Amino acid sequence: MMEEEKKKKEMVEMQSSFEKFKQLVNDNKYTVILGSWATTMGIAWKIINKDQYMTKSQKIVQVRMWAQGVTIAMILATALASQSERQAVKDHPPVDHSWMNQLKLSPEEVSSPVGKVTTKS
Repeated sequence: MMEEEKKKKEMVEMQSSFEKFKQLVNDNKYTVILGSWATTMGIAWKIINKDQYMTKSQKIVQVRMWAQGVTIAMILATALASQSERQAVKDHPPVDHSWMNQLKLSPEEVSSPVGKVTTKS
């Protein structure tokens, strides 16, 4: 377990800043979407609230529309990022070193550190 954590830390240290940012956003995609929605609501309210000719309900609708547009854009961006990540995994599948693969191989294909074991008949 400790060895796995060590390897994970080494992998993170070798990543560029952009890759670290991309991983952070990917791990917290729903938080990012919710945060962008809330931020857009606040910024849009601050801008739209300055209009003296709109009623309060019209301002609320306008703010909601701006936030909805940004949220849809964020959801689409997240979907595209997830799809590209899936495609990368599909193009380079991880190597499976499980014991089931070893059972499927014939004894000639398995490289053993001990070598071939023969039995006397």
